[in-house]
Amino acid sequence: MSQKPRRKGDALLVESLAGGHTVAQAARQAGVSARTVFRRLENPEFQERVRKARARMFDSATGALASIMRKSVAALRELLGNPSASIRLSAARCVLEAAQRLRESVELEQRLAEVESAVKGQRHESE
Repeated sequence: MSQKPRRKGDALLVESLAGGHTVAQAARQAGVSARTVFRRLENPEFQERVRKARARMFDSATGALASIMRKSVAALRELLGNPSASIRLSAARCVLEAAQRLRESVELEQRLAEVESAVKGQRHESE
């Protein structure tokens, strides 16, 4: 497969779009017109580059959050023992909301794994 040479400003454009900038902002950063940005966004390969860049950014942010989770849990644990009822209530709500989101995430992951397994099984049966 031949790959087209990358165009002027593509790297900046990809990073800017992946980072959530508007088309106008991304165009200014990359030194191209907004029309050029819209044209490039029509290209599936360019869209994939933006998606992959966004995934890398998300992975990096997730790693940074994971590195401070223990401190966050310890802080919440400490706040649950605070003499102020409003502080304890806020900490308790935070813990319960996080637990609910985590539960939903784990259940969704399990269900997705089951669906993927079923799809794989159907493929093998049809071969």
